[in-house]
Amino acid sequence: MSCATDPECLRTAAATDDDAAAALTGTNEIADAADLIRRMRCRVLLVDDDRGFRKDLADRLRKTYLADVNEADDGEMALQMFAEIPGLDLVLMDVQMPELDGIETCARMRIAGVFGHIVLMSSEPRNREKLLECRADSFLDKSLDPDSFTAALEQILLNCRRRAS
Repeated sequence: MSCATDPECLRTAAATDDDAAAALTGTNEIADAADLIRRMRCRVLLVDDDRGFRKDLADRLRKTYLADVNEADDGEMALQMFAEIPGLDLVLMDVQMPELDGIETCARMRIAGVFGHIVLMSSEPRNREKLLECRADSFLDKSLDPDSFTAALEQILLNCRRRAS
């Protein structure tokens, strides 16, 4: 069963927001969600050392959701950018990066008083357990098929905006 059809997985990927999970149950609702996200104009910090993955995801966020995406390739750069860019709605961050990984970067952001929505991404499901250690809000499985990844991402985008309002 993919994450897109497993309600428990969807709730976990979207920080257990049942309203968002209910909002994305059918094709028309998914199209409506994408339209809603476009109107929100989310500000995103995307952190991943894999340039190809980062570029593809940043392009998708910009084209599909009209998001304002800032990119960092490691944890140190992410900490610096987070301090310099006001009003970020969401941080999407890879767990496994050289030097300063996503777990440590998230923990440092929380210690510094960052209360924004932070999502850790990994293709290793065992990394989901580390969410509690660093106080990340959500986990996004990078190994999902593109449709499931997109559905989970849309839920996260909706959730981070709902929390902010």
